[in-house]
Amino acid sequence: MKVVFICTGNTCRSPMAELYVASRLKGDARFEIASAGLATYGGSRISPAAGAVLKKLGIDPSFFRSRPATLEMLRSSDLVVAVIQTVPEKAPAIRLLAEFSGGDADVPDPFGGDQSTYDHIFAVMRPSLDGLVDYLKGTR
Repeated sequence: MKVVFICTGNTCRSPMAELYVASRLKGDARFEIASAGLATYGGSRISPAAGAVLKKLGIDPSFFRSRPATLEMLRSSDLVVAVIQTVPEKAPAIRLLAEFSGGDADVPDPFGGDQSTYDHIFAVMRPSLDGLVDYLKGTR
């Protein structure tokens, strides 16, 4: 199953989601986890504060580089998880991240915030990411 996380720039929210979920599903060959941005040229490193959030969890973000969302990527995905409401024409295959913890809100963009902002945003995202992992594993 190919799962793609989508946000605006693919340097904050979606890479935190991608790398966290990938670490939770490590070794399970059934899943391909990726992320992309709607407004990026690609090639950017994860934001330092987002990287620090992941490092606290023992996840190495140093290899990450942003990439733009493409129509082919969205078409070839089994599940698109957006942290913002977007791409209405793909609506049947798109789930808002917050849905995996019973919510329906966008995740605020921490871009430009300090470390505590990124820590807070990941804390907001984490229950939904854990709910998504349970959903993918079939335990939810």
